[in-house]
Amino acid sequence: MKFTKLSPKTQNLLGCGVLLVAGFLGLAGYGVWKLYSFFSNIRAAVSREIPDELAEAKVFRGDGFLRKTEFFKLTKEDLFTTIGKSTETPDEKERQKIVQSQIAKGIYNFADLRVVAGRIVAAGEFGAYVLDPAGNLEREILFEPTVRKIKIGWYEKESYETNLDNLRIVELEKNRFGFASFGSMQGFRVFDENGNQIWSYGREETDLSNLFDDEKKQRERYEKSTHVLEAAVGDLDGDGVSEYVVARKSDGIRVFDRDGREKWFEEDEFPSRRLLIVDLDGDGRNELVETGSPAKVRDAAGKIVRKIENGISETINFQTEDKNKKKVFVSCILDQNRLTCRDENKQTVLDGAAPLSDVPAKNPQTVTMPDHPEISYTNDRERTYDERAVRVALAKDRPKYLAVLASFISIPRADLYVYDEKGTLVYHELLPEDAETIAVVPAAGGTDEILVGGKDTIWKYAAP
Repeated sequence: MKFTKLSPKTQNLLGCGVLLVAGFLGLAGYGVWKLYSFFSNIRAAVSREIPDELAEAKVFRGDGFLRKTEFFKLTKEDLFTTIGKSTETPDEKERQKIVQSQIAKGIYNFADLRVVAGRIVAAGEFGAYVLDPAGNLEREILFEPTVRKIKIGWYEKESYETNLDNLRIVELEKNRFGFASFGSMQGFRVFDENGNQIWSYGREETDLSNLFDDEKKQRERYEKSTHVLEAAVGDLDGDGVSEYVVARKSDGIRVFDRDGREKWFEEDEFPSRRLLIVDLDGDGRNELVETGSPAKVRDAAGKIVRKIENGISETINFQTEDKNKKKVFVSCILDQNRLTCRDENKQTVLDGAAPLSDVPAKNPQTVTMPDHPEISYTNDRERTYDERAVRVALAKDRPKYLAVLASFISIPRADLYVYDEKGTLVYHELLPEDAETIAVVPAAGGTDEILVGGKDTIWKYAAP
């Protein structure tokens, strides 16, 4: 049928439809271009050459002190196998689980490891795995995607969101694990042990037409936004069931029970400090700790009961005992190739070398933010970040060692350090890939073993 043979009304409707489609594609294209421009500009900060000092992954100190074995390895299916599996599933949400899990395996690392009721749970954005003590797979868990509305002006489109930023394995109640994830756009999401979402809060909707707004409007919108900055899950009131804690910009800290009922609220304009739920003083009751300096310690009702002027690190924290068997909370900082740990009274508990955690970059580059030439910096160092640590019994009748895992920001390397009680570095290995999580597993004879989660491998370390 020729276009000229259609009625004028039909021609007008078709013409309007073509214009709307063209307009939509134009808006979407502009949005993609803006995002591409932004990430292309900062690519220099995240795409780096490996410095010569970090080129060879190997044991630098203590060769023979630990025995290293491969505990678990991710299996990655090819594209056709993944597509075949997804087409066998009639439900769109289930298809998204399968496809996104395989895609994520090529991008993300293991994000968390935890021992639960004698089993090891390992999780990443690709899903979670329940392993027996020998590293054999017992169960795979895929996370439920959430439906997200993407707006372009008046037009709305639903899509499945699979982002799982800041993913953690959490205890929902005694001997029952789950997962929690939060981000500025996705809000705070809590999943059960099967990967099903059981609670969410604070999600932000996306309107791509806002990309056309001038800087003033974008700044005003940001100032009014209440996106999630931090979150935590843990038992605050001692009833054996965990609460959900959410910190939002231009709002504050809110605590909810597992049914979503708000228990208390503390106003705060920008509560961005990392939140810990921990028994800080060893009295059997957990407190909510806002890390930083000074650190704020809140009770189950939200009242500030202590301030620790010396501060608490966002990354490396552990508990030990003093000579009177009293629990002492210790906080550590890794800076300028040295690890320093101090207790709440500012007393140095451990001070040791941390070689190759801060080295000159091979290709220093200046990064400038788009449309903001005044915001620029020179990235000339390769540094570790978001370090993790565990205390581990590697020998019977000896004080526990401190094992520290430190991953680099922009290169596929990580340092594993082990210190004795005097701060002596007894083991140092440069790992061949990103590694962001570490855990302790009880072993025979009253000793422990260390698990380290990397890009797609979990290694086990044990005393020989």
